[in-house]
Amino acid sequence: MHPREMTRAELDRALSPSATVERLDHYLWLYAEQSRMAPEALADVARIDVAYGPDERHRLDLFTSGEPGAPLVVFVHGGFWQALSKDSSSFAAPACREAGVHFAAISYRLGQTTGLAGIVNDVRLALEELGELADDAGFDPGRVVLVGHSAGAHLAAMVAATGGVDSLDIAGVSLIGGVFDLAPVQRSYVNDVMQLSDSDVAALSPVRLEPPSGVRVLVTYAELDTPEFQRQSEMLADRWGTDLEPPQPGLNHFNSPMDLADPASRLFRHTLALA
Repeated sequence: MHPREMTRAELDRALSPSATVERLDHYLWLYAEQSRMAPEALADVARIDVAYGPDERHRLDLFTSGEPGAPLVVFVHGGFWQALSKDSSSFAAPACREAGVHFAAISYRLGQTTGLAGIVNDVRLALEELGELADDAGFDPGRVVLVGHSAGAHLAAMVAATGGVDSLDIAGVSLIGGVFDLAPVQRSYVNDVMQLSDSDVAALSPVRLEPPSGVRVLVTYAELDTPEFQRQSEMLADRWGTDLEPPQPGLNHFNSPMDLADPASRLFRHTLALA
C-alpha cells in the first residue's frame, strides 16, 4: 500500500523498524559496546570530542589511519533525528584503519531542541571542521565518503544534494536504509517531535532534489527492513538515477550498518570504493 493511502496508525507501523526485531535494546547495546571499544583499541590515533560548534552535541570523533593522503569515511548515525550520538557510531573505525582509511563519527543536535534544517546544517558544520583538520590529520580532503544510516542517510543525502561544503569534497555518499521522502513522516508519530511543515517536506526531502553533481551514490537497505524503508530507498535510487545495491541478505534495519565493520562485506567494499 502506498503511504498516501495509509492511516496514521498504518504509517506509524510502516515507519517503525523496531517492530521488525525482537530486542531493539540488543542492537543499541551492540552499537555502543563496539563503539566504546574503538577509542580504547585506537587510542594512539583517536581524537575524541572535537568541537565543531558551541552546543554540547557539536562534537565529533576522528580516527586517523597512519596513511597520509588516504580517504576519510564519515559516519552519520540514525535515530529518527531524536536519538543516538557519535558515541555509538565508531564501530567501523578499526576496520577502516586496518584498510588504511581514516574514519570519523559525528553527533548533531536532536529534534527535541532543533528543527530538521538546523540538524542538516550541523552535519555540514561537522564536515567543515573535518576539512580544516585534513592537513594535520593526514587525510585527502578530496576523497571523503559520507555514510549515513536511517535518518543519518537522509542527512548525508541532504548535505550532498545541497552543495556539500567548502573545505572538502564529498567523493561519494553511502546511504543505508534511509528515509528520503518526508511526506509520510510528516503524518506519522515521528512528527510529534520533529514538527515538519509543508515547506520542510518540500525543501528537505532528497527525492524532491536534484542528484548531487560529481558525487558517486550508493543506495541499499536490509532484506528484512520494513516495506516503507525499502520503498524510500528504491524511490531515491530511481529519482537520482543511481543503481540500487541488492538488499543486504538476512539483515534487519538495525544490524545493517554493522556490515561497515566487516571488511569482507559488500557494503564495506563498495563504500570504500566510492573514494
